[in-house]
Amino acid sequence: MIRKLEWDSQFFKKEIGSIDEDDDKNLFIEILERYDLVQCCCDIKNTGYILKLERIGFHYIDTRIDFLMNIDKTGTREPVIAAEKDCDIIIDIAKEVFIYSRYNNSYFGSNQYKNFYAKWVENAILGQFDDLCIIKKNGNKIVGFITLKYIKNRTIQIGLLGVLKKYQGHGFAAALIEDAKFWAKKMGYDIISVATQGVNLSAQKFYIRQGFLPEKIGLWYYYGRT
Repeated sequence: MIRKLEWDSQFFKKEIGSIDEDDDKNLFIEILERYDLVQCCCDIKNTGYILKLERIGFHYIDTRIDFLMNIDKTGTREPVIAAEKDCDIIIDIAKEVFIYSRYNNSYFGSNQYKNFYAKWVENAILGQFDDLCIIKKNGNKIVGFITLKYIKNRTIQIGLLGVLKKYQGHGFAAALIEDAKFWAKKMGYDIISVATQGVNLSAQKFYIRQGFLPEKIGLWYYYGRT
């Protein structure tokens, strides 16, 4: 079935839906065109279904790489959880650092993706999308953040991770991963997952250095009106 993505639809003011991989029952123009946009993420090995999507008019948009880490040991320092008063500062960081996005295209408008990530962070701080946001400071200045979401199978998922450009390369991102590991263990989770874009080679190298292993490669396809 096609699931309406309520949060995305509300933010972009479009009817946006998601179709499950290998769902043939809804691959009909009259069903798809009830939405402004329908998205599907297919395993890269599922070439048969990818061809079906392309034949009916879906277009390739982006590559998604999923990483997993089994948490073994963690530090002992309690992470700092973002409060509502930190919201404006963290939003500014998000708008500065995120340049790769499948939302940065003609379906959404070239600048909307920055506002999308800003709203994502704000909701994470309020516990309304991701479940929490951890911050990292240099002295009294917030220089980075990571958002986390509790999902099934004893897994905690990284939503967004960002560090101000001026402070990148100084260990703050790695420290945020350590904070995420600590928090995951504290809450009874054993695995951390994260996804990044195929074009974002620096993020992929970073996660591998932190001990993540690639788990799955998917291809994002969109059907809809630009």
